[in-house]
Amino acid sequence: MSNRFLPPPRRHQCVVSLAPHGLLVLHFERGWLGWKQAHTHQVTLPEGDDYLQNVQTVLKDCCRQWKTPAASDVYWVLAGDIMGVVPPTPSADDATIAEAGAGALLPFASGTVFTQVDRFGQGAEKSLLWIHKDWASEITRISSACKLRAVEIFSRAQLFQPLCGRNKNQISIVLEGDKDDYFLHIFAPDGAILRSRLVDQATLSEGLVGLLNIELAGLPSHEEDAPARRFKLFAPIAQLPSKADWSHLSQALPSSTPAALLAQLWRSSSEGIVLESTHNTLIQKINLWSMVVGAVGLAVLAAMLWHDGKLERQIDDTHEDLRKQSPKVEAAKLLKAKTMWMADVVRAAQALEKDTQALAAFPQALAVFPPPPAALLYLRLDAKNLALAGTGDEAAVQWLHEHPVPQYQAFTDLPVPDFLAEQSITIHLQAAKAPPPPPEPSPAPEPVANANKIQPEKAKP
Repeated sequence: MSNRFLPPPRRHQCVVSLAPHGLLVLHFERGWLGWKQAHTHQVTLPEGDDYLQNVQTVLKDCCRQWKTPAASDVYWVLAGDIMGVVPPTPSADDATIAEAGAGALLPFASGTVFTQVDRFGQGAEKSLLWIHKDWASEITRISSACKLRAVEIFSRAQLFQPLCGRNKNQISIVLEGDKDDYFLHIFAPDGAILRSRLVDQATLSEGLVGLLNIELAGLPSHEEDAPARRFKLFAPIAQLPSKADWSHLSQALPSSTPAALLAQLWRSSSEGIVLESTHNTLIQKINLWSMVVGAVGLAVLAAMLWHDGKLERQIDDTHEDLRKQSPKVEAAKLLKAKTMWMADVVRAAQALEKDTQALAAFPQALAVFPPPPAALLYLRLDAKNLALAGTGDEAAVQWLHEHPVPQYQAFTDLPVPDFLAEQSITIHLQAAKAPPPPPEPSPAPEPVANANKIQPEKAKP
């Protein structure tokens, strides 16, 4: 049906199958998980002048019990006595030309009927569905009385097109129905409808084979006389003819309920005669949601622009604060560097105070350094070693070897420090602290003279 893959915005839809002695109503409801069949009602209706009034009463009661909202869509499926079919025109390949050519075969003037090309199947030849405008008006009136909107009308033969479209190179014949309502449908190999009619019980009791022969004889010549054409009959088991009476293929009609066939048609992409298009409602809904989404998008864009401007102002303020704080930071860095330098000076002074020997050797090292053009660039003193480096010539190096520093051993070669590698260093010597001389032995005590000895005291008389 129309808009099946892109359903209209309504949440409730009904399908009504109308037969001369029966009425079947299906109610579909759309939820979060998609469409589902919510209710089914089938009733037998007697013939008479109040037939259509009874249809309206039953349909209104169903809508009231099922609480179907007003203006819900309703689709009608009608039998061949109301919904007619014109078989395909072989000379027309285009659907528009086929519809114009089939107009001459209509039983009424073309201005008094509604038509629709049946587009089922892949064949170029298409059949034409038609219904008189009086019946269409009556269907619309009954739907409006039940507060429903009649959208589309289908032929009962369209229920069996998927089954018959699979029989290639065979003309399919379907006899379906029960009780007092039987229907005969004939399909081309591609599923196009060739014939659809109502079969009363009296005609059926006279013999199905005779009826089939009459109907096949009335088919277009290009369908009946095609080479290697075979026929296949689908009918209830009780109605299947014997092989002696029917020489073609016959098969029992699949046991599908009328409600299941209607639901299958409702979910398919088949097209009927459109009474009121649902595309406008869908377009209005799309436009409304587009406006809502556009408004939300503009609001989000405005919020993003406002937030972007706020962030830019914060960035500018932060840059201004950094510019103002930069001199203070540089001053703090300089103060920190001076503080660390003073701490190093204090530690060096404390080390010199503790190591007086290294401090005393400093003037001695300067005193033995050769005169200009030699120049002292590096001097390191500690309690155990002395190292110096500078510029000069071989005479200056010889001078230092001949004049060692007091209390230090002779000079030896020193690797040039890395920070002086780029300069022309000629003097690079080091000397170790000389061990202290051994202490001198203390002199022996002198003997005491006899004269100084104490004489013993004489005894008194």
